[in-house]
Amino acid sequence: AMGDADWQRLLDVHLNGTFRCSRAALKVMSDQGYGRIISTGSPVGFFGAANASHYSAAKIAVFGLMQCIALENHDKDITANTLSPVAASEMTMQYYPQHWLDAADANYVAEFAAWLGHESCDINGQAFEVGGGFIHQLRMTMSGGIELDKSDYCAEAIAEKFNKFSDFDNSFSPKLGDINTVVNKINARAKEDFGINF
Repeated sequence: AMGDADWQRLLDVHLNGTFRCSRAALKVMSDQGYGRIISTGSPVGFFGAANASHYSAAKIAVFGLMQCIALENHDKDITANTLSPVAASEMTMQYYPQHWLDAADANYVAEFAAWLGHESCDINGQAFEVGGGFIHQLRMTMSGGIELDKSDYCAEAIAEKFNKFSDFDNSFSPKLGDINTVVNKINARAKEDFGINF
């Protein structure tokens, strides 16, 4: 089992370190009215990995931090994005064979970072997984979802409808800062049922 010290050490390095560096950079960037922040994420943060809960939690939290920085500073020509590199490094060489390491040259990631950090790039609050010539944008996605009437809302009905609300055929990705998807659905139903608008 992981101890508190190991948990805290990883969060201090990856999350708190990113926060403190970003805070210091933002002061200068705000004063000059321009800046580009690129944080280091990880596929482990987005998709998990066995025996890496502390690392995974810290890396997905870094993505959340970058999204907030992006929203709070977009009017100052400051962008904040997360780059999850997949490349040959001291960390990956313990897990992958030499032919993989040869194909995953870190220059692929460096070139992407150069583009993402360039003044002409206005991408903001996004995440990318990049390596070996492959580029993928990452995003949070919601299934199309369902609505259960209050009279039908019980654990048994939820279990029965699992395949419907977990179906991603009609999925969508809320835009940066759009945290009100379910709030707005509740509001629309309340307005329809009771004539109330929040």
